[in-house]
Amino acid sequence: MDMGFNSGQDTHFYLADGWRVVAVDANPVLIAAGRQRYASALANGTLVLVPSGLIPVSAVATAGSLLTFYKSKLDNVWSSFDAHWGCRHPNNTPLEAGEAINPDYCTEIRVPTRTCAALVTEFGTPVYLKIDIEGRDTACLESLWTLPVDRRPDYVSVENVTPAHIELLRGLGYGRQKVVDQRIIYDAYVGQPSLLGNSGPFGDAAIDTVRGREWATAAELSARLPLPDKIEGVGRWYDLHGKRDGL
Repeated sequence: MDMGFNSGQDTHFYLADGWRVVAVDANPVLIAAGRQRYASALANGTLVLVPSGLIPVSAVATAGSLLTFYKSKLDNVWSSFDAHWGCRHPNNTPLEAGEAINPDYCTEIRVPTRTCAALVTEFGTPVYLKIDIEGRDTACLESLWTLPVDRRPDYVSVENVTPAHIELLRGLGYGRQKVVDQRIIYDAYVGQPSLLGNSGPFGDAAIDTVRGREWATAAELSARLPLPDKIEGVGRWYDLHGKRDGL
């Protein structure tokens, strides 16, 4: 399940690897482009595109209602329910507290919403849940608390490696974890526009920065923090992967 379809880089990767994909995005422009680009996969049932924003469990009373979404005019990947992220500056710096929204940077639209757990219930438990939704990653993870353990995905990944994400995954039953260097994956797909920016392999195939294909404990990953944001002058960014206990 691809939470944060964006331009379809991850969905493209999963489809090419033979997976059936349910992809979710709040941005109607991206959903429309995806319907055109992946018409054949939609027709044969290997892809389901869901136009929906993702909300925290605390806002479940508003599920299905239309909420304000900040669609970036600068980079679709920045779009978010949080103006702090969706209306960030051209240099990628977020809005400061109390700073007015610049209409040159984003547009406010209204989109339907639901929780990540509700999507899992509706479409079935995925083998893998990829979460990359600007400003709502933690809320998506937290919604998994509302699902029985055996209804949670076997594998989960989330953008950004923080102490809170490591502990949240551990608490949810994902005690084995990996840190994946997204810079390495990005560089591997330069010259391949349909795949450039994808998150790479998941599960046992994902490559941890220290252990390779082996999984580490949450405690080990916590001890590695903070992760370097540059290596030899080259920027680095990371995803955190988890494997459900008992697998």
